[in-house]
Amino acid sequence: MVLSYGSPLMASKLLMPDRYVALFGEYTYDYSKWRPSVPFVEQLRALQELIDEGKVRYIGVSNETSYGVMEFVHAAKVEGLPKIVSIQNSYNLLFRCRFEMDLVEVCHPNNCNIGLLAYSPLGGGSLTGKYIDINSEAARKGRLNLFPGYMERYNVSISKEATIKYMEVAKKHGLTLVQLALGFARDRPFMTSSIIGATSIEQLQEDIDAFLTTERPLPQEVMADIETVFKRYRDPTFNIS
Repeated sequence: MVLSYGSPLMASKLLMPDRYVALFGEYTYDYSKWRPSVPFVEQLRALQELIDEGKVRYIGVSNETSYGVMEFVHAAKVEGLPKIVSIQNSYNLLFRCRFEMDLVEVCHPNNCNIGLLAYSPLGGGSLTGKYIDINSEAARKGRLNLFPGYMERYNVSISKEATIKYMEVAKKHGLTLVQLALGFARDRPFMTSSIIGATSIEQLQEDIDAFLTTERPLPQEVMADIETVFKRYRDPTFNIS
């Protein structure tokens, strides 16, 4: 059965992989977990029916790999079926490599022309800085502490070290960490949009302001400092045992 859900950003339908893929901090593909899955063509035909019925305008994928994207694109071309236009994957200052090292080439406008809809651009709230002081009220009420083990990779020491370094970059340039993180995501050339989450009006306003009022694009000196931190902390969320 194909797992799917509607995008909050457009009249679209997004597909989660029906097959096994390495997700949510899993670093390597486990051969033993392979299983039969719904053929890509069959999934696209089902989505064609939804489009024909006027229920969906566009289709996309979520948590996909280069293999999956290419199979969907190939099936659409060969069978005359609808093409995916977006990929909804996690992407933020603490989790960049999986997309930038591989999927970015697939999604390039001159290749498959698929836009990234990044979720967790703040790393589950980590890139607000609220988890640095574990005794703060914000940290105690945050979901990473309310639900033990949830997104644990963002709540380990190496991820916090990287977060502190990004906080220093933000402060150096007169920005908040939220402005730095969301401004960075906003300005990526492959980014269609970012999906933000908020549990209060104040958080929502802060997120919106970061998108609208932070200098566009971020100055080169800011990006240079981001890259300096990145070279030292390449996807720290993978550095857990």
